Amino acid sequence: MALRAPEIRLDIERIVLDGLPPVGRERFRRAFIEACTAGLAKARFENAASVTARLELTIPHDASAEAIGRALARGIVEMVSRT
Repeated sequence: MALRAPEIRLDIERIVLDGLPPVGRERFRRAFIEACTAGLAKARFENAASVTARLELTIPHDASAEAIGRALARGIVEMVSRT
């Protein structure tokens, strides 16, 4: 019997960012996906059923779309990972 690598699946229905110009949306999406992929691949997960938290981030007013995407991804990875 062959072993399969564990599948990591993150379903996010909607992300709302007030004030992010439309031209930054693709840059945000790309940075978010890359940071989530890298962070979740290295994470040691908590039981997903026990994760009931609200994610609050402080992001500088002049942050780039990429910086916002990476910050959100880091917050999600920290929320589901063992500390």
